[in-house]
Amino acid sequence: MKAFARYHKDAIFLAPSLYVEEVEKDFPLQLIGDIEELREEYYVIFAERMIQHPAVKNVCDADFTDLFL
Repeated sequence: MKAFARYHKDAIFLAPSLYVEEVEKDFPLQLIGDIEELREEYYVIFAERMIQHPAVKNVCDADFTDLFL
């Protein structure tokens, strides 16, 4: 969303409120509303054969289900 805002200054977009502080260092944003329930989700896609470091493998194999309940 930060890249979108940087190149499309005449657009409206949804983003977490912490982006306002972070992005305003580079260019001004105008907040037009606030939504309490807005969330972002991230997905990681990787080739398993590329994971060689043991610490990275442990993180990838860990079950974080309880963390996000």
